[in-house]
Amino acid sequence: MSRPPSAAQTAIAGGLAVAVLAALGHAEQVHTPAHRTISDRSVTSIVEGATAERWSSNLTFDPHSRVVRIALTVRNASDYVLPTLRPEHFAVYEDGRRQTNVTVEIEHAPVRLAVLLEGGGRYQQLNREIARDVQVIVRPLLGSLRSEDRVAVFSYADALTTLKDFDQPLSDLERALSALNVPGFSEANFYDAVTAVLARMTGIHGRKALLVVTSGTDTFSRATFEDVLSAARRSGTPIFVIDLSENAAHLTDVGPLARLDWTRVREELRALACVAGGRIYSAYAAHDAAAIYDDIMEYLRIRYVITYVSPSPPGRGARYAVRVELVDRHTGRPLRIVGTGGRSMAANIIARASYES
Repeated sequence: MSRPPSAAQTAIAGGLAVAVLAALGHAEQVHTPAHRTISDRSVTSIVEGATAERWSSNLTFDPHSRVVRIALTVRNASDYVLPTLRPEHFAVYEDGRRQTNVTVEIEHAPVRLAVLLEGGGRYQQLNREIARDVQVIVRPLLGSLRSEDRVAVFSYADALTTLKDFDQPLSDLERALSALNVPGFSEANFYDAVTAVLARMTGIHGRKALLVVTSGTDTFSRATFEDVLSAARRSGTPIFVIDLSENAAHLTDVGPLARLDWTRVREELRALACVAGGRIYSAYAAHDAAAIYDDIMEYLRIRYVITYVSPSPPGRGARYAVRVELVDRHTGRPLRIVGTGGRSMAANIIARASYES
């Protein structure tokens, strides 16, 4: 099945107490020598949706060692991670003065992922279709995980069921998926299930996310969709949605399924992916599930960690401004990133933050 034209991607929004990571500059046509650019990945987007903001950088300061540490994710204008930057591409300024004792490393952080699967509803034909899709889509997830990752799996129909919890080994994931049974008839309380899992994620620390595989239909939840959005905002947990509504809509020509408002369903799923920072993947892309999980894990894991010793004298309550730029090591000018079709974009200031000494 062919994929529809991709739209802009959603991004992860961090709830961290520093300035928001700015987007890379808008694309423009330029003629720049190849040795002064780096190459963007030329890939077809597997993501739909629009972005509200980008992930924040995370700055910490140790007043004893005076070490400043900045962890940030760098993404291109299409919101793909740029994993090929080198230390010399980063220029760090404190109160306008460029720092020379800077080190840059790549951090691959472990992930805490909750997976919520649609497991039943009022419509038997839709249940059977969703059950087949879920099994095909979720099984490749295991191949993208590392031993230090932790995964919990939940399914929902009229109630939320825990198939695998975070403290169980990753090897139990296959067994958890095999335990997913689709009832002949039940409610599909999607909103209640999402709010319940987000509440579970509140006590989870580190690089965490919620992956939802769903058609988006809800039949009898106590929670409203606004309740779901509020819970997502409070949780600070990015939500990744694999949207099965496109496939499910093909079943709606006749019978009770024809009354479902699939346009509203898709709008809600996009809003859910955007509200706490995440991505939404189309049903067409779900046929390449391994690529989806590679994208999610790269999106969650990879951060550049910048450290330097502050030269500023200790001062009670003094505040220092820090900014990070991407530069061409040959010219000192903003780094240009060449993307699909040979178009180039300038990398402007990518992070601003401050700390108190």
